[in-house]
Amino acid sequence: MKKRRNRRQEGSVFLDPRTKIWSFRYRDASGKRKAERIGNMKQFPTKSKAKDAAEPLRLRINSPEAESGITLEKVAQRYVLERMPSRHSTSRGYRGKLKIVLSKWGAETLPLKPHKVEAWLKSLKSNKGTLY
Repeated sequence: MKKRRNRRQEGSVFLDPRTKIWSFRYRDASGKRKAERIGNMKQFPTKSKAKDAAEPLRLRINSPEAESGITLEKVAQRYVLERMPSRHSTSRGYRGKLKIVLSKWGAETLPLKPHKVEAWLKSLKSNKGTLY
């Protein structure tokens, strides 16, 4: 079987004439059309400036992580490295809660389904009642 080359999306920048908002249109891994807002005409008066503003979006959708999806575990690891409070007692409590959440949802890709998370939270019980 012949190996196909990896595709790179360029996407397109589009101005909605009614709302005067620039959008970036592309197709996701499943082939579904998506659009993300870039900004309005006041922020980006020309199409070339809107294209420059869309470059981070283009890099994000073409990155290898975009295909595999970002998991909750990756987000939690980054939070621990960058944003975790330095106070020992606070970080200890946060790590305990993260451990509970990651045991169930660590491998799930984002965005999570809210109804699944709510049902899971309702099913959790601790010695003193509910988790939250």
